[in-house]
Amino acid sequence: MAALPRLNHLNLNFAGVAEEGFFKIPSDAIRGAFLSLRTLTISTTNSTRIPSAFINSVDSDHLEKFAIRFYHEHPPGSLADIFRALKSNPKRLISLKSFALCTQKAASPSSILPHLFAFSNIRVLSLPGTLSEIGDDNLSDIAKAWPHLEDLSIVSIWSNTAKATLQGLFPLSVYCPKLKRLRL
Repeated sequence: MAALPRLNHLNLNFAGVAEEGFFKIPSDAIRGAFLSLRTLTISTTNSTRIPSAFINSVDSDHLEKFAIRFYHEHPPGSLADIFRALKSNPKRLISLKSFALCTQKAASPSSILPHLFAFSNIRVLSLPGTLSEIGDDNLSDIAKAWPHLEDLSIVSIWSNTAKATLQGLFPLSVYCPKLKRLRL
């Protein structure tokens, strides 16, 4: 893997990859690789074990964009594994500017947003179909956490009743002056 020192964009599809085969790869074959990686996109089935292990092995201090898509329902609590892996390199807390998560089952905002608040420089947040209900309090927390936010997409496909009101947009207008695109 060290033969790709300039690779800056990586799109991986782990759907159908057997865990047994993946974990036979020596960890030192991946560790230290992808030092220039800026964009990582992962597609997977319901397991977070392989993506989490891979993210842990990526040593790039420059990761700016991360996206993960689940083709099937992910196990409850498993998203925490992904967030732990992302936080395993403290420099990512600053370098990560774009985060996208697409799941096949809605989750509560409280199960996702607190994990993301550690990433202080988020400019693009895309959670299509991921959050079950987004309310005014959630919008306020988002606005306060990410003052550099330029693009916010939280479109629920699981609920047709919005909890957010026009009042919930006020904190975005106060704390996020760079916001250009909003999809709720």
